[in-house]
Amino acid sequence: CAAADDVLVEAPVVDRSCGSHADAWHRVEEPLGEHSSAVLELVDDPGGRRGYWVVVGTWFGVVVGRPSGDFLEDMLCKSLPHAVKTCGEQWELERRDATRGCEVAFGRVDSPGVFRVTHGVGASREGALLLNDSDRQLRRDAADDGIVVEPWSGRRWKIRDLPQDFAAFGKLKRVIA
Repeated sequence: CAAADDVLVEAPVVDRSCGSHADAWHRVEEPLGEHSSAVLELVDDPGGRRGYWVVVGTWFGVVVGRPSGDFLEDMLCKSLPHAVKTCGEQWELERRDATRGCEVAFGRVDSPGVFRVTHGVGASREGALLLNDSDRQLRRDAADDGIVVEPWSGRRWKIRDLPQDFAAFGKLKRVIA
């Protein structure tokens, strides 16, 4: 890799099937401080699904996977689109059916407690507010400070990394027991 002040260029990779390529990455914002990221992990999901919230600076991503016991659970493939392309006909599966049960939202933090979706699959639609700093706001669990709750869905998220002065979620109020 070669780096300039605002550009990172990956060294070319040669692959006989794909040719060679080099990717250039441009910085879109100022470097982030040490308190600018957070990670939450879905816990106690009734369907056995796994999920994560990841927030870095003014960007966020939320992913909730398919239910436990799903026929794709034990499939080993490089990606879901690759699995559908490779085995979809055999399984009589179309791409839209393969994403059923998954939820994905990616977007920007407009202000503390306000998360706007720019790309989404499932219930999240482009332009919608995932968090709005009023009725759709994460809350601290009444009994466990290491858990935050989505009051609208009842989902519980274990705090994996949440700096004391992290501001993107806004002020995390406590769930009323």
